[in-house]
Amino acid sequence: MEYFDHYSHHTASEAKKEYFLTTKDLAHVPYKSESFGFGTGRPTRWYKFDDLEAVALAKHGAAGLAKKRAARKKRQFNQQQKELAAQKAKEDLTKKVASSSSSSANDENAPNNNNATEAAGVVVCSAKDLQKLQKDIQKAFKPMITYDHMRRKNKQNYCEAKVEVPRVPTEQYAALIGRPADTKLTSVVKKGAWYREVVSYKTVMGHSNPMTGSGGRYGCNSELGIDSKPDLVITAAEVF
Repeated sequence: MEYFDHYSHHTASEAKKEYFLTTKDLAHVPYKSESFGFGTGRPTRWYKFDDLEAVALAKHGAAGLAKKRAARKKRQFNQQQKELAAQKAKEDLTKKVASSSSSSANDENAPNNNNATEAAGVVVCSAKDLQKLQKDIQKAFKPMITYDHMRRKNKQNYCEAKVEVPRVPTEQYAALIGRPADTKLTSVVKKGAWYREVVSYKTVMGHSNPMTGSGGRYGCNSELGIDSKPDLVITAAEVF
């Protein structure tokens, strides 16, 4: 394949996002195709910056494109402010829980309570409810850990899996991401209608044992599993 500079090109998804274009807009834009072999999905299309800029100007006009970019810059700034506020809330929460835990340990008259978040006066998710949620997540993943699922995704060696668990209360979501005291989710950045947090597998599932598949012809799905090393992306909308 002919070499080309990736740093002067965008993929289709990047092009649509960066230049406010649609699939239809890209239909007649020149591109270079790049494939990584069998089982890696469809070839990637790469579009030159200059070509995309020309199409965006033709579609939106110079003033319209500038307006869209200014609005995006403002959204990005607001998002950064949310992230900074969430980080500060996370740090404050950590200090508060640590302080409450230390005070409870030093107070002879304090109730025997090993949960620092409860000592901080916060109503948290019970261990029983958290374990049930973790089991529900594992159950939801089971149909994904199959060769049938990989074939549907046209993947040979690996593929991503996305599952949904409906109606998760805020205190359970907070416990799932390892911050049981943050029942108002002040330390989590909300983007649009969604909360999103990247958390370790061990934090989410409560252990480091990888989930494995079951069933399939001759039990072949048992060969598959979810790697416990990478982090998981936990998103939620309309938590209550």
